[in-house]
Amino acid sequence: MLNRKEALIYSAMELFGDNGYPNTSTAMIAKHAKVSEALIFKHFHTKEGLLRAVLKTGYSEVILSNKGMLNEKDPLALVFKVLELPSHLVNKHPIFWKMQARMMNQPAAKEAHANFMQPVHKLLVEAFDEIGYPKPIMETELLLLIVDALWKQLVKDPDFDCDTMITFVQQKYSQEQLPR
Repeated sequence: MLNRKEALIYSAMELFGDNGYPNTSTAMIAKHAKVSEALIFKHFHTKEGLLRAVLKTGYSEVILSNKGMLNEKDPLALVFKVLELPSHLVNKHPIFWKMQARMMNQPAAKEAHANFMQPVHKLLVEAFDEIGYPKPIMETELLLLIVDALWKQLVKDPDFDCDTMITFVQQKYSQEQLPR
């Protein structure tokens, strides 16, 4: 059973995902959470404060539920695990990722996502360098664009066959012949 503060966070997450941030009022969130609107301001001070709490909660849950997922020592296996992230994360946290996809134009959401992806970027650059790619930073940015497109498409269309696309890209990385 959620306490009232948690109810506000999860109600906001769901409504921001359904309606977008600008179209979701604090009154709507309070009604959905079955609490008074004043409670939002007591706990979060502003709607923006509530948004930041929603983002912090969502990313904390994502990180906690995927702890150790990127501790792979083999560089190609790490690349493969990063490619699997969209399917894994969206399936485990669909409401959060729906909200995040809808809110990527909000500065707080952009910042939270960039902070979440920063360690992944660093690990991929190191992996592509170790594998022998001549431009590991560019390769990382290309892979992260693919990952970004995959999770957004999966949120938009739950019937999208993300796993087939992941397998296709993994096969390309497996078959590439790199000059050594």
